[in-house]
Amino acid sequence: MGKKLVTAQVSKQQVVTILLISLFVFYTVAAVLISIVVPLGGSPDEPAHFMFVQYVAQNGRLPVMQPRYTDNATVEAFQAPAYYVLAALVTRPFMEGDIVLFRNPAFTFGTQSPMFLPLEEQRFPWHGVYCAWHLARFFSITLGWITLGATYCSARLVFKNHWLALAATAYIAMNPQFIYLNSMVTNDVLAATAGSLLTLAAFNLLDNSSLKNVVLIALTIGLAALTKPSTLTILPGIGWAFFIAWRKTPSTRARWVSLGLIMGIPLACSGWWFLRNQQLYGDFLGLAAAKQALSSNYYAAPLTLGQLLDILPQMARQTFQTYWGYFGWIAFPLSDIAYFVILFLNLLALIGLLWRSKFLRRNVQALVLGTMWLGMMFGFLYYNLETNSSGWQGRFLFPGLSVTAIGFIAGWSTWLRRREVLIGSLVMSLGLLLSVYAMLGVVMPAYLPPSPVPMEAVSNTGDTKFAGDLVLVGYELQSERVKPGDNVQLTLYWSVQKLTETPYLFRVDGYTVHGDSIVRQTESNLARRFPSIVWPANQVLADRYTLRVSETYSQVVCSLGLQVIEGYEEPHSIFFNDSGGNPIGERLELGPLIISGNSQLRGGTDINAQFGTDEILLTGYDINPAIIKAGTPLTVTLAWRAQQQPTANYQVFVHLFDDKGQLVAQHDGSPKMGLYPTSAWSARENIIDLHVIQIPETVAGTLHPCVGLYALETLERLPVTWNNSTDCPDQSVPLAAFTVKQ
Repeated sequence: MGKKLVTAQVSKQQVVTILLISLFVFYTVAAVLISIVVPLGGSPDEPAHFMFVQYVAQNGRLPVMQPRYTDNATVEAFQAPAYYVLAALVTRPFMEGDIVLFRNPAFTFGTQSPMFLPLEEQRFPWHGVYCAWHLARFFSITLGWITLGATYCSARLVFKNHWLALAATAYIAMNPQFIYLNSMVTNDVLAATAGSLLTLAAFNLLDNSSLKNVVLIALTIGLAALTKPSTLTILPGIGWAFFIAWRKTPSTRARWVSLGLIMGIPLACSGWWFLRNQQLYGDFLGLAAAKQALSSNYYAAPLTLGQLLDILPQMARQTFQTYWGYFGWIAFPLSDIAYFVILFLNLLALIGLLWRSKFLRRNVQALVLGTMWLGMMFGFLYYNLETNSSGWQGRFLFPGLSVTAIGFIAGWSTWLRRREVLIGSLVMSLGLLLSVYAMLGVVMPAYLPPSPVPMEAVSNTGDTKFAGDLVLVGYELQSERVKPGDNVQLTLYWSVQKLTETPYLFRVDGYTVHGDSIVRQTESNLARRFPSIVWPANQVLADRYTLRVSETYSQVVCSLGLQVIEGYEEPHSIFFNDSGGNPIGERLELGPLIISGNSQLRGGTDINAQFGTDEILLTGYDINPAIIKAGTPLTVTLAWRAQQQPTANYQVFVHLFDDKGQLVAQHDGSPKMGLYPTSAWSARENIIDLHVIQIPETVAGTLHPCVGLYALETLERLPVTWNNSTDCPDQSVPLAAFTVKQ
């Protein structure tokens, strides 16, 4: 029996080991793919981080931060040097030549566009400095292995369970932003690694307060200090762990030795760096020069508490999004649904932690974790008292990745007690879905060039030519009939007849005949993500839009229009041409978009008059007011119902006759003041149609309204099935008479 139990335990551990290896393999493959696909410079400040690496590799010394931005070899020169020195050692043999980056002329912050576009010399096989850049990216990926390994070991010490440790590791390994960031050149990668090693060292010290573990934690503090100041924000938890271990040390001599080691080793490792900063910049962190050179990233004066509270919701939103997945230079987000699910799961974990707070207060490891997390959050908020929205980035919280992951799993352990295998399986499965979606649904479409479309697949072909060599070869609208608030997909098919140096932007909107905005102006993602200056000649590219229909308007027809904007610095619209090459206009009408709906007449009088061959019914009406003063407007509201979709655009007439049968006033026009012509009506749709008629000042007595439909081209009225009446001319329906007073 005992032998079977041991065999089962070994088997479970083997399963966890296989899954853990699979986790590392998945992370590595995903990160390598991203590092290859995303152009160099594809994350915030990556060019400046690599220039720091390049400077160290080529000069054998650290750069000095200059107060003026343009005087710097790299604007990251004030940063702690550990990451850059290590990356320089890896890349130095390949650091030949100068860097040339191609900035995307269509890039602006807040748009879904890459900041840099790939150059031919940056393509595989890589050579010289570009090979060095990719090697530095691969170095970042290997640091991610250490982060994941340290997290697994920390979670094993906390939970004493392989499955929960696996779940904590998966929480990080399948975080899309972690994968993306670890495929770039940035010191935030080593900051995450140092933070995870500090967390592991703290738990090792709690488990065994030997001098060996004191030395290890002291060395890790030194590494953290030389990596990034934000890593030191978890030191309160480290200090708490050391204090607990220090009190358990039985020997007074060992206590003093460990105290000397925990203070002396970090100072010996990193003290020179702080003294250098003091000598060069006048402060230990070197932030004085950074604030001068990067003044646009800082407030003129630190925020007050009230100001911080005002921006806190916006700060929390952007920080959360960039913690989980906001790629490029904060350009390509996950979907709102993805953010919501992630937030929901984390809130449930937090509630679970609070539910167990009474137990956790007696748990030393939980107190250390909580102190680390609070220190990290207070450090982040303090940093953002001086830094504007450029500091609202989740990567600045990555030193606490292990802390957050362990806390998440501990919270879920409250809800799923003794369900360790289920927790591990759920985190792995959901993490896999999230990371695959982020890779294939966001990152790859954002950076891979679009595939050419075969001409036979293009709908509504027309070859509309614009000034220059730009041609709209066709378009496709997902549906011509939508409802208020819907999203509708539009695809434009573009081509350039030869390589162009002109960058274009494309904007689509939709207006009614009265100028009401139905589809707000929507800009092309293709033109910013893959600008026209890099389009191949004579190939068709698909430009896809998601158009948002206004919720305000119902039962209207809008005209979708296209504008082509030339240039980015001084943008202006360009004309489209006729077949002879003559300019026609700046807004190309693509076609109608029908916003349908159903309207009901409240009150009024029921009626049942059929027009045409069972096409249109008049089902009711209302006349307001019933007694009216001469010289004032009368409103006649008609309730129509389309039995089937009308085949033509009919005009509505409302004529007013006196007792002698003389026409005294009228209103003729398309339904709903021209906003919703009858050809746009759908079968079984109910339409409310208002007609305002000015009553002449000379009229008095009883007036008899009559309603009908006619074709504008021929003025021929539609036949109507209705009770015979002498009150109205042929092919019209009488409504209730009303009185006009002088």
